[in-house]
Formats: sequence, structure tokens, C-alpha cells
Amino acid sequence: MNVEKLARPMMLAIGVVAIAAFGESTSANPHDLWRFYVSQAGIAFAGTFFLGPALLLGITNALQYGSRELISFIVLFGVVNALCALAGPALLGSYMDGRVAAGAAPLTAQSDTLHLVAALAALTTAYLAVILALRIRRKMAELRLQRSANTIDQPAAAGGPHGASSDGGWQPPRLGRGVTAALAAMAIGGALLVLTAWRLP
Repeated sequence: MNVEKLARPMMLAIGVVAIAAFGESTSANPHDLWRFYVSQAGIAFAGTFFLGPALLLGITNALQYGSRELISFIVLFGVVNALCALAGPALLGSYMDGRVAAGAAPLTAQSDTLHLVAALAALTTAYLAVILALRIRRKMAELRLQRSANTIDQPAAAGGPHGASSDGGWQPPRLGRGVTAALAAMAIGGALLVLTAWRLP
């Protein structure tokens, strides 16, 4: 993960949740196992993929204020994670039970609940996209100010090459052979599960 671009994987994860929830809500047949496998695999991937950037974003922000805030963030992150894992299903289950009590069929209530999840995830993705656009705009303004300051401070006659990049460019880490083999085995197993579910009645 690139520490400077943590909003992008978070936005991708929540977007996957929105797409998977919307795809599952449009299923007219409750026995479509292949669609269920694909949507649940996407939501599970997104939930796992979201935690890393969120934790890293909080830690990098907390480290700017010292170790005391870092401990507070770790405690707060654990508490919020546990509470949301309980509150999310409880609120969605209550909404679905309310729809059933109002006279809707169970399948219709489940579809409405998934539509609500897809709408909330889509709004969160749009919110993160706005934040990302604002951060890019602020970063571009900072780079323009830094370049103008460098041209003022350093005269053109002072020799020495200045064309090299200051950060050296971020390069993604390379995975080892064991990790690559494990990920490939998991991908093949998931594809086999989807193909098996596709052929089931």
C-alpha cells in the first residue's frame, strides 16, 4: 500500500460492496447459488481489503500527535470495529423485520435491505471520491508552491542536476513465490466453487 494514496483502496473496497449488494438484490431466484457465491466473495474481499488502509490511515494520523494518541486510536479502532460488527447486522435486520411486519414478502424485504446497503455503499464511495479529489487538488497546489519556491531560492546559474525526483517514485513490493502460489490456489479454488454452484439446480 502507498501511504500517500490510502483513499483509493478504501474507495475500491466500498465500491465492491455497493456492486455486490446491488447485484444480489436484483436476483429474482433465491436459489441462484452462483450469484450468491460471487456477491458474498466480493463483500468478504472488500471487508478484508478495507481494514488495512483504514488502520494505516489512522495510525499515520495518530503518530503525528505522539504515542498517547496512538494508544487511544488503537483502543478506539478496536471498540468501533466490534460495535459496528454488531450494530450493522442488527440495524439491517431490524429494517428487514420492519418491512416484513409492514406486509412485504420476506424475499422483497431482503431485496429492499440489499438495495439500502447498495445505496449507502454508493454514497460512501462518492464521499471518498470527493475527499480524494480535494486531496489531489491540495497536493497539486502544494507542489506548485514548492516548485515556485525552489526556482526563487536556487538561481539558474548554480550548477548541478536537479532533474531527479525527490521521492524516487513509489514501487509496489514484490510478492514471494509462496505467497503467489497461495493466492493462485485460493483463486483457483474460488473459481471451482463458482463453477460447481453454476451447475447446481
